[in-house]
Amino acid sequence: MVENRAILRALGALLILITVLHAMRIYLEMETNSIDGAFQTYSAVSAYVRGERLGVDFQSYLGVLMPLAIVPIFVLLGQTVFAATFSAILLCCAGCYFTFLVLLRLTTRLAKDEAALWAMAATFLAIAGIRLWAFIVLPGVSLKALRFALPFFVALPTWALLQRQAANGRSPLIPPALLGVVIAIASLWSNDAGIPCLIAGIGVHAVLCLRTLDPARAAAAIATLMVSTLAAIIVILLALTHGAPGEWLHYTFVSMPADQPWLFPPWAPHERVLAIGDILHILQKPTGWTIALCGVTACVAIYRLWMRRGEAVPTAMVAFVYAATTGIGLLPQVAGHIDVGYGFGTIIPALFAPLWIVPRLGIAATQLLTSRWQAHIAFVLALIALIMIGASAHARLKRNQAYSPTIGAFTDPGEADTLAAISRARPMIARIAPDPRDRILSTYYSAVSIAAQAIPPTRYGSVIHVLGDDARADYVAKIRTTDFALVTTINPEFSDWAGWNLRASWFAIKPVVEGYEPFAKSLQHIFWKRREAPLPPASPLSCTVRALDKGIVELTITDIAGQPSPKGVWFVDASAYLSHPASLYWIATEVDASAERWLIARKQKGWYEFPSYGLPPKQRLSLMAEHVAGRPTRIRLKAIPGLSAHITGQCAATIFAPMPSVSELPTLNDRILHEALAPRLPRS
Repeated sequence: MVENRAILRALGALLILITVLHAMRIYLEMETNSIDGAFQTYSAVSAYVRGERLGVDFQSYLGVLMPLAIVPIFVLLGQTVFAATFSAILLCCAGCYFTFLVLLRLTTRLAKDEAALWAMAATFLAIAGIRLWAFIVLPGVSLKALRFALPFFVALPTWALLQRQAANGRSPLIPPALLGVVIAIASLWSNDAGIPCLIAGIGVHAVLCLRTLDPARAAAAIATLMVSTLAAIIVILLALTHGAPGEWLHYTFVSMPADQPWLFPPWAPHERVLAIGDILHILQKPTGWTIALCGVTACVAIYRLWMRRGEAVPTAMVAFVYAATTGIGLLPQVAGHIDVGYGFGTIIPALFAPLWIVPRLGIAATQLLTSRWQAHIAFVLALIALIMIGASAHARLKRNQAYSPTIGAFTDPGEADTLAAISRARPMIARIAPDPRDRILSTYYSAVSIAAQAIPPTRYGSVIHVLGDDARADYVAKIRTTDFALVTTINPEFSDWAGWNLRASWFAIKPVVEGYEPFAKSLQHIFWKRREAPLPPASPLSCTVRALDKGIVELTITDIAGQPSPKGVWFVDASAYLSHPASLYWIATEVDASAERWLIARKQKGWYEFPSYGLPPKQRLSLMAEHVAGRPTRIRLKAIPGLSAHITGQCAATIFAPMPSVSELPTLNDRILHEALAPRLPRS
C-alpha cells in the first residue's frame, strides 16, 4: 500500500507537468509534412469547431469521436495546428497511463494506489525513452496511439458497470443500458479500433450474463445492452451529421472498404490478406507474436469465464481488453495492407499476458512491485523524464527553427517563409475567391491552406481520402466548376511519394493539369495558377496491349510512325479495355519511363521509388504516363490475385499537356506570388 496519499498527489501533479512539457516539445519544432498526413487531424478537428456536418460537409478519415475528443483543448489553445497536436499528445499520454493502470489491476494483485503509482512510473519511463515508446506517447500522423489506447480508456467504466450488474440482483438492466452507451462511444472512436471494441464488448458481456445470471435475466440484460448500444450510436450519428447519416455510412462501410485494398501500397500478395490463410503473413512480422499472444489470452479468458473459473468480472475484463486489442492489431491489416506498426498496440498487453495466464507469475510480480522503494523509483523516473525532455528541447533549439503564426509553433525556416508569403497574399486570394472553399485546392490539406484561411473545397481533406466512384465524380466536378486562386500538389523533390500520388490520383490531377499550370515551388509543394493560354490540341499516340503471362499484360506507348512528335516531356492520358477484370485489384508498374530522369535533375532516382500503383479491379482502366518523343513508355498491369487466363485488350493514349521540369521552377516568394495572382483580381 502507498501509505502517504500526498505522495500519489505529488506524483499525479508531476505527471501532468511532465506530460505538458513533453507535448510542448513540438512547439520548438513542428512537423508540417502534409503528404504524411500531418494535417488530417487538424482538418477534422477544425471542421467540428466550425459546426460542419459529418459526412455532408466533411468526412473524417480518422473516425468520428477520436477527433472530437481533441476539440476542447484545441479551442482553449487558439485553434492552431500546434493546439491540435498538443491536445493529441496529452490524450496519448493519458492513454499510456490507463493502459498500464488497467493491465496492472488485471494481471497483478496490486492495490489501486500501488497500481496507479506504477502506471505513473511507467508513463514517466515511456516519455523518457521516447525513441522506443513513441508508438504510445506520440500520436503520429494518424493517431494510432489513441486507437491503441481505446480498450483501456473504456475499461474502467466497463469494469465498474459489470461489477454493478453482478451485484445488483433487483434491477440488473440499468448497468447494461449504461454499458451500451460506453460501447457505442467506443465503436465510433475510429473504424479500426471501434469495431473490435464493439464486438468484444457485446460478446464478452453476453458470455458473462449467460454464466452468471439465470436465463431470463441474462436474456434481458443482453437485449438491453444491444438496444442501448444501437440507440446511442444512432443518437450520436444523428447529432454529428445533423440528421443526415447516409453519406457517412456509405463512405465508411461501402466506399472505404472497397477502395482501400487497391489504393494504398504495398500491393504484393505477401503484404496482403487475400485469404484466411494469409493471416500467417501478419504473424510472421515482428509484432506477430504479440498479436498472437493477445489473441490466445483472450481465448483463455473466455474459456475460463465460460467454465466459471476465477472471478467472473475480472476474467470478463481480461477477455474484453485482450480481444479488443487483438482486433485492433488485426483489422487494419486484414482490411488493408500488412504493416508491423498496426501491431505496436499489442506489445505492452502481450508483455503483461503471462502474469495473468500463469497466476504464480502475477503473484511474483506483485511481490516485486510491492516495495518500500516504489515511490523513490517513480520520482527517479520522473526526474529522468524531465532531463530527457530538457535535452530534447535543447537539441531542437540548436536547429534554429523559425516561428510561424500559421501553425502556432516553430518549423523549418523555408516552410515558415512560404507560409508567411501566403499569409501576406491572403487579401489578394480572398478578393479572387471570397468563399474560403474556393481559394485553394490542395491534393493534401496543408499549412498553405491554413495560411490563406482556406477551407477544403470538398468533403475530403486529401485526395487519397476520395474513395468511391461517386466521391471521385464529385471531386472532379468541383475542380471543373470552381475557379481556384491556387492549386498545390506535392513537390517530387521533397518526397518520392509524389510520383505515386500523381499516378494513383490521376482522376484528380488530370483536370488540374488541363486548367492550371505550375509557376513556383516550395520545399513541399508545387504551386499552380490558372492557365493563361489554352492547351494545344491533344495528339494521339500509338498504344498496344501485349500479354506477358497469365493475368499480366503490358501497354506500350510510342510515337505514331510518320507523324511529327512534339518536343519535350508530356503528360499522357491513357485508357485500356481488358478482356478480363481482376479479382481484387490491378498493380500498374511503369517499367520504362525514361522521361522521369529529365523531370527532376536534383534527385538521382526521381520518382523511381514508386513506379507502381494500384487500380480498381475493372476491365476499363484510366492511367497516366510521361512521354518524350522517340522513346517508348511501358506500363505493366498485373491482376491480383493471378488469373488463369491470358488477357487481351485494346488501349488508347493521347498527349495533352507539357510536363514542366520541377528543378527549373522558381522558389515561391512575394513577387512571384503577386505576379501569379494579380491578373486574377476583379477589375473593380
